[in-house]
Amino acid sequence: MREFELIERFFSTGTAQREDVILGIGDDAALIRIPSGRGVVTAIATVRDPMRNTPPESLGHHALRLSLDHLVDFGAIPAWATLALTMPKADRDWLARFSDGMKDLARRSRVCLVGGDTTQGPLSITIVSNGYLPTSDQGKQGGR
Repeated sequence: MREFELIERFFSTGTAQREDVILGIGDDAALIRIPSGRGVVTAIATVRDPMRNTPPESLGHHALRLSLDHLVDFGAIPAWATLALTMPKADRDWLARFSDGMKDLARRSRVCLVGGDTTQGPLSITIVSNGYLPTSDQGKQGGR
């Protein structure tokens, strides 16, 4: 399955729709409108070599949850995420279940998937999540 077909079929819809996303998923970059006077917080989480019997929907949920938790720990309101997904082959059933788990949490968290990358190789899931501080303060400093 080609990359753009994979994106269209499994990831282009189903996450939160946000007015601050000017150009979202479907390209190698996204254009976001940042609320005036707010700081942006970025967090990353990678899941590698998961247990073979882990359900795909659990992996999708878990990877996004890890990244969002980093934002919340910093005092940020989650808003946008990108997904870098490396997998041995594009298995349609696995992708449907994985994306369902991730998109369910994204909707409930008001997070829009705005882009990412897909490649072939050993399974690795990296999610970069972005959010903004609720006020103009600097949030939690350096994870302290």
